[in-house]
Amino acid sequence: MPISDFGYSMTAHFLTIPRTSYIMNSIVAGLLLIVSICLILISFVVLRFTISFTINEEFREIGVMKALGLKNSSVRGLYLVKYLGISVIGAVIGLALSFPFGNALMRSVSNNMVLGSDNTVLLNFLCSAIVVLVIMFFCWKCTSRIKKLSPIDAVRSGQTGERFKKKGLMHLGRSKLGATGFLAFNDVFSSPKQFGVMTVIFTVCLLLIMSLANTANTLASEKLLPLLCAQKSDVYITDSNMISKVMTGETTYEEIKRDIEQKLADNGMPGKVTSETLIFPTIEANGRKVSPAFSFNRDSKASEYVYSVGYAPKYANEIALTEQVAEKLGTDIGDTVKITIDGKTNDYMVTAFFQSMIQLGESGRFHESVDIPDKLIKQVMGYQIDFDDSPDKAEINKRISRIKNIFDTKYVDDTDGFVMSCIGANIKDTINGIKLMVILITAIIIIMISILMERSFITKEKGEIALMKAMGFRTGSVIAQHSLRFAIVAAVASLLSAALSTPVTRLCINPIFSIMGALNGVDYNIRPVEVYVIYPVIVFAATVAGAFFTALCMKRIKASDTSDI
Repeated sequence: MPISDFGYSMTAHFLTIPRTSYIMNSIVAGLLLIVSICLILISFVVLRFTISFTINEEFREIGVMKALGLKNSSVRGLYLVKYLGISVIGAVIGLALSFPFGNALMRSVSNNMVLGSDNTVLLNFLCSAIVVLVIMFFCWKCTSRIKKLSPIDAVRSGQTGERFKKKGLMHLGRSKLGATGFLAFNDVFSSPKQFGVMTVIFTVCLLLIMSLANTANTLASEKLLPLLCAQKSDVYITDSNMISKVMTGETTYEEIKRDIEQKLADNGMPGKVTSETLIFPTIEANGRKVSPAFSFNRDSKASEYVYSVGYAPKYANEIALTEQVAEKLGTDIGDTVKITIDGKTNDYMVTAFFQSMIQLGESGRFHESVDIPDKLIKQVMGYQIDFDDSPDKAEINKRISRIKNIFDTKYVDDTDGFVMSCIGANIKDTINGIKLMVILITAIIIIMISILMERSFITKEKGEIALMKAMGFRTGSVIAQHSLRFAIVAAVASLLSAALSTPVTRLCINPIFSIMGALNGVDYNIRPVEVYVIYPVIVFAATVAGAFFTALCMKRIKASDTSDI
């Protein structure tokens, strides 16, 4: 049963539990916020490239306007009017699309959170106006390069003909690279600012995809089992009808457990059935009271679970708490608290702290020897099955299909499936949907940047390209040189992303998990082939493709164009 269902089944026992009915949606909201911030930053960089490309291509017009007496502010004003029109059109289109898109999001969220929306029209208009103002301010800053252009630039094709330092750190005589490779590497090293900005953008795009992939893979991984206060088993049954019979008192936990074991034995799959159960006792300490969700499993030892500080409870009068509960009670390891169970109050010593995502981290654990009556069990995490013959994964998958037929339920999973059912089956799919959307947007952005930058390079280096052709370089060699420069950038971005993916994922995603109770973060499930091979290859291919197809226009540049130098 998903964690989100706990709030509906236990409201009578703990009034703040309904918060967990939508806490998993906060994961998606947090990820969307991170994605939005990154895409906004990238969009401004793309805008900067676009403006720079426009100014580089129109240096003649700018020089002529200055020769005719127009001031810098007047020339910049002409560009700002154009950008104002474009930004207003974009804001209007975005405003029109925001209503159906926002309504669709609200419908999906309202199903879980029971929310509505007020004043959305006014808010959307206000946001659109702010976006236009921010864009115009950014455009004003980006057009400051117009001040440096003079009428003489129109005559010299944007070149001053002056260079007071050598280009690059490499020497052709010492290089073992061919002419094409040397020129490409030398161009990258001689323009660190220009190519460095591109590297940063590509790295951010890759890190965004990698972080989303790591999060989605972790949410359906057995690595979250410790945070769900559960042990690894062969098969899990999380059928809500079976669980609700315990919650409503129709039957007891022990009766269902024996029934499952008997049916498994009758079908040639003997095994042991256990369950992580939850009870809600009242804890008192320092004049404060709380009612956390205590995990209890009489068929497993408390020492088999993971603790962050202290040692596992060894006796019936010892317990482990999460830091959230200890903070509310004002207690620490070694302190004694009073716990009331079935009307009886006893003293218990706190021996350890641990992390839990049950009830937003407000949890505890008893020693397995504590006598907990079945009538106090208010929730069952699921029925865990450990087969006697220790089957392999292939055999377990076959038995899962058989168990579904035996108990007439589809809620039978392996460890990864159990974790996903606890977290919420649709959360992983939602995050994967966001990931695919980001991959598509990232590919488009990278192709756009490659096209804009390559067009800018061709415009700026037209004379140099013509000179290379006059010296005997073939068009294919020049195209390869330009494409190789972008390949170098993409390769460096891939290496940086691979090195930073795990720490960046922790930096961005750990705060989201901490809201759910994992204050010390989680152990992320990293899939090396997906994260370190597939996504870098996508970025690399998009980068090189954008640069290569744009560089094909160099075929129109002839050796006679050296007169433009």
